[in-house]
Amino acid sequence: MVSVEAEAGALPNGATLQKFFATEAGRSALAQNGRAESVRVIESRMVDGQVYLRCSDESIGAAAAPETWRAIFGLDGRFVSISLYGPADEPIDSEKGFDALVEQVRKLRAANRA
Repeated sequence: MVSVEAEAGALPNGATLQKFFATEAGRSALAQNGRAESVRVIESRMVDGQVYLRCSDESIGAAAAPETWRAIFGLDGRFVSISLYGPADEPIDSEKGFDALVEQVRKLRAANRA
């Protein structure tokens, strides 16, 4: 499952974002229920200025596995977040999930250049 969200606004640089998502306020922003204690950031990567986070969110509904990959980046003056979820009975493989999300970001960027 993939979800995409975009909001108008300036995006801080990748290093600043990585630091933010390590804080309580950042984890609250990542949590489905808005509660920092529901989220654990397992891994953070930066590729071409885009931040990729592997998280565990215990507030995700029963249909999805708690582990997710998220990409956060700027696109045409918008703050974009793409989330990749696996079904509850088939969690996403860490590296396959990361690779799939990198490809989704590439496709979205290419489509917005056209």
